[in-house]
Amino acid sequence: MCLRDYPLVAFALCVVCVFGLTGCPPKTLTTAVTPAVVTMGEIHSEGINPENCNDWTSPSWSTPQQWWNSLQPTQLPKVVGNGVVGSNILFDTRPGGACTKFRQDLYRPGVTYSLAGLNLKGLVQSATLTFSAVVLPSGVSTTGLCQPVTGGGGSLLIVRPPAAVPAGASAFADLGGPGPLATPFPASGTVFGMTFPWIPGPITAGVQTGVTVSTQASGTGTASFTVDVTSYINGSFNRGDSSIAFMLSGSDENAPAVFPPGALDCRTVYSFGNLTIVHL
Repeated sequence: MCLRDYPLVAFALCVVCVFGLTGCPPKTLTTAVTPAVVTMGEIHSEGINPENCNDWTSPSWSTPQQWWNSLQPTQLPKVVGNGVVGSNILFDTRPGGACTKFRQDLYRPGVTYSLAGLNLKGLVQSATLTFSAVVLPSGVSTTGLCQPVTGGGGSLLIVRPPAAVPAGASAFADLGGPGPLATPFPASGTVFGMTFPWIPGPITAGVQTGVTVSTQASGTGTASFTVDVTSYINGSFNRGDSSIAFMLSGSDENAPAVFPPGALDCRTVYSFGNLTIVHL
């Protein structure tokens, strides 16, 4: 601001400020990085009751890959920036009713932000990412882990480089998506976990040190999340990483402790926004 009563002094101060010599707040810039999102799936567990039953064919049961391939490119799970998280329990009763069987499939979205060409080591002021549930499944319930507002969403996981799967470390396979992703990868740390039941506002319990998280209703019966990941981004730039990746795990990925009473679809579509970096 120029000093009205002392034009010469004010002019000198303004010149100094323009040329960044002293006494002026640093000018910040904002860089938005779009996500590359894929959906990953696996057949996790299965069972038959009683155990001495002979298995039989269930023609309606498709694999996670077959289900994904059956979706149209314009359906939300396949639209750029979207992915599927949660579980799907398939259930069948043998003709005559003597035997029942189930299969549990799990889904996770993998999210990658490219840092290639961004030389921001030591310059980052803040970095935030946002994501939200956009399509809830029919299986949501106030009594289970397939929750209203968040559906099958569970925990945001950080994937630290090298992003490669050790042998036998994970059965999740890349089903495909609009964004490129290298080899499917395991997550190596929890950033934060959603609350059950969902409560709007800041999330503090179980949040990784140096991270802040807030959540609010999106206006369509779903929840959105804003996560400050400045500490992770600084670590990535300090190491010279070419990208930073995250995974969203499901709310319930344990094999059923008891034989399920029937089918339960908790596959939920989540949309992932830009990684917003404020820097000098």
